[in-house]
Order: sequence, then C-alpha cells, then structure tokens
Amino acid sequence: MNLFEQRGSAQTLPASVQRDIRCFFGSQKAAVERARSALFESGSAEHTAAAAAQAATEGLGVLAAKDGDYTFHASLLQQQPAPLRILLGCAERLEPISSNVDLLKVHGSGHRVSYLRFDDFAGRPLPVLAWRLVVDLRRRRAEDVPVDGPEGRRVLLGKARLMPSDAPGRDRQERFDRVLRSRGVLVQEGLGPGTHALARRLAAAGIVRRDRTSGEPEADRC
Repeated sequence: MNLFEQRGSAQTLPASVQRDIRCFFGSQKAAVERARSALFESGSAEHTAAAAAQAATEGLGVLAAKDGDYTFHASLLQQQPAPLRILLGCAERLEPISSNVDLLKVHGSGHRVSYLRFDDFAGRPLPVLAWRLVVDLRRRRAEDVPVDGPEGRRVLLGKARLMPSDAPGRDRQERFDRVLRSRGVLVQEGLGPGTHALARRLAAAGIVRRDRTSGEPEADRC
C-alpha cells in the first residue's frame, strides 16, 4: 500500500521497518519491486482464486463452489493470505471498511469486493442483511446495493463457519446449523433467500409453524 504514497528514501521509514527490509529483502529497491509485483498479481483472478482456496482450506472463510465468491469475518482480515489483504487494501483506497462491517466478500471475478452488515450478527442465528456496499475495483467506484427485495431481505445461512473460532456461542451456532443442514434448509453457507422465502422453507421442513389464518410461516420466528 505504500506504493500509493510514492514514498522515496528508505531513511524516511521507521527504523524497525528498515531492519525488516534489510532482513527479508536485502534492499529497499528489492522490496519495492516485490511489492509492485504483488500489487499487480492481486489483479489476476486466478491468483486471487488460489489465495481464496488456500484461506478456505485453513478455515479462515467460506468459498462458494458455484461462483467462487469468498466470504470471511471482517475481524479475520489480517489473517488472510497476502493477495487478499492487498486486494482489500486497494478497495479501501476507494471506500474504507467501517468498524460495523460484519463480513467481507471477494467476488470470484477478483474485480469486486462487498462489505456486508447484518442486523445483530453476533446475537441472531439467522442474521438478516441490513446494508451492502460493493467496491468495483475495475471501474474504481463504490456504491450501496439495495437490500430490500420482493421476498424480503436476504438471510445469512451457515453463520458458524463465518464466525471467528473463538467467538462466543459458536458451538451453539454449529448445532443450530447442523439441524438446518439435516432438514435440507442449509445447502450452502452464505447469503440465502429472503426472509419470506426462508420462512416458507423452514415451515416446510417443520422447523417453524404456519400461521393459522394465512397459512404462511411466521417470519418473525426465523
């Protein structure tokens, strides 16, 4: 990210950073060339996909088999592989990540990043999407994406795998997710259907009861 600042002499860097440069790269010139190479590599969809697959294998996030989107908890950003951190660093040049963002998504194309916030992510077993912003790196712009749809706001499924390993209540969430998976409600972790569609799916699976008057599932039970 310092490449964007166009820093010059190594003497302007903190002494600890100068020592790291000498230890790991030998010289500032070599470090800058490696940084420039890594920055350009982050623009490769194949390079990003490989990093996302590695991170998912290490349990740092969830990789969608269908579209290659990689989603992880915002608190785990610094634990992600360097190519993903660089990509998110570029996104932050356009739109900083606010402290109330719950999840970050690197789209399979490698050219877009989403910031996701949910209603009570920590407390609800099925958090509802409250806000979404997409950063388009290729077009160099960020825009809010409407979250309200005909079937209601989308609901997060499989929350346990998107929680930090030491997060309070993760064991309880894992048990909840296993129930949904055994009933065929949870097929893949990530953003699922809207609240109304999910309520019908839960009712059909016998997890929530239907309203006696309308015959529809009680959405607030979700």
